[in-house]
Amino acid sequence: MILYNAHIVSHSIELERGYVEIEEGKISRITKGFPNIVAGTDIDCEGAYIFPGFVDTHIHGGNGVDTMDADEKAFKILCDYEYSHGVTTFFPTTVTASFERTMNVLKVLKELKDKEGFENIGGVHLEGPFLDRKKVGAQNPSFVSSLDEDELRRWFSLKIVKSITYALAADPENRIPVLCEEYGVKPSIGHSDATFEEFERCYALGVRHLTHFCNGMSGLHHRHVGLVGAGLLYDDVYVEIIADRVHLNDQMLRLIAKVKEPSRVIFITDAIRASGMKDGEYELGGLKVRVVKGEARLSDGTLAGSTLTMEKAVRNYNDVTKLPLRTCVDAATYNPAEFYGLKNIGDIRVGMQADLVICDAQTLKVLKTIKRGNIVFQWIDGVP
Repeated sequence: MILYNAHIVSHSIELERGYVEIEEGKISRITKGFPNIVAGTDIDCEGAYIFPGFVDTHIHGGNGVDTMDADEKAFKILCDYEYSHGVTTFFPTTVTASFERTMNVLKVLKELKDKEGFENIGGVHLEGPFLDRKKVGAQNPSFVSSLDEDELRRWFSLKIVKSITYALAADPENRIPVLCEEYGVKPSIGHSDATFEEFERCYALGVRHLTHFCNGMSGLHHRHVGLVGAGLLYDDVYVEIIADRVHLNDQMLRLIAKVKEPSRVIFITDAIRASGMKDGEYELGGLKVRVVKGEARLSDGTLAGSTLTMEKAVRNYNDVTKLPLRTCVDAATYNPAEFYGLKNIGDIRVGMQADLVICDAQTLKVLKTIKRGNIVFQWIDGVP
């Protein structure tokens, strides 16, 4: 397959009117100009963008299903939904729940991860239950707890978990970073009221990631800079950004773009089952969520995840910050792949896996998604 007449944008290359050649599921050539076209197999992109496939490392659900459903049919719906928005690798993300329910989710995903039709499942992100009640957000407080090392080891031993969000208040002895190092899991601070000084202690143990930056964490004050201050001050700390212009307003997005090292920004959707659905009432971890004009909130007004999609995150950040599109695309592709050590994805280079997304040049609407050289989603005459 050859994808031609395209504007190629990735971390390693930006090329107008170029083409990408794919052989045996990998990128075999990238060059400017027009190839020798083979009718029926090669694709005229008609000036559209080709990006690396998006990587979403924090997503709870979409199209009516949720990670906690722990059902093969539900996960197939979620995989296909992610493909329809250009996501070729994602981490199904749990919410705070009982040990048994979380274990069931992990076991189901471990069985599915290498099964045909589920190739875009890259691992699991555990969000909780070791959180801070002061910053519980839309997590179910009934299941929030302090660290149980035996439980965590049993989850980690399944070798499906890639990331865990936790709060320092739930881990006063700083054991979680040590366990993460042992099992090859990335620790992230979130749902935490920690001070800057408390963060410094876990930073010394290797923590380099903050969950949904600014949301569910100690804020910036001129005498107490908190976790937000830590994320801005430490150049090597990665920050998750929900760029829906709700979780973070335009001024904060511009501030982050101005202050934060661009290579340490990672877009996430934090999407829930309401993503891709009509406004109405939904459920998240046993809590009732009301979606109005695309905003998901609990009855008290607390934001409860989002209905964001990854191509909209790229477009929003680009529109608001005026950063180069290439920089914005990196936050949805290259940066998460680098942080999590995801090999052969997140960029467009010869020899890499052919995980690609073709987006409309004006709107960034996803036109086609390619996973390992195969078309897994496409619009045909306006019909997905």
